[in-house]
Amino acid sequence: MAVGEHRGNARLTEREVLEIKKLKVVIAQVLVAKQYGVHPSTISGIWRGKTWKYLQVGNKEGQEMRAENSGQSSHMYQVKT
Repeated sequence: MAVGEHRGNARLTEREVLEIKKLKVVIAQVLVAKQYGVHPSTISGIWRGKTWKYLQVGNKEGQEMRAENSGQSSHMYQVKT
């Protein structure tokens, strides 16, 4: 099953989602939604970890990381930007 930006109906890229996650403590949800052209509930889902949960921000080196969403592995690796 396709996840994230590989889903046919995805409106955000992994890079955008990581940026959005970083904005959680900086800017209001409605402003972030407007900036990315999505509904505020989309931002809420990202911030609460209900959607795009396989993308994580902020390891000790400050790198963006991605975990496999298959449930079979919790292996982490760096998102190539």
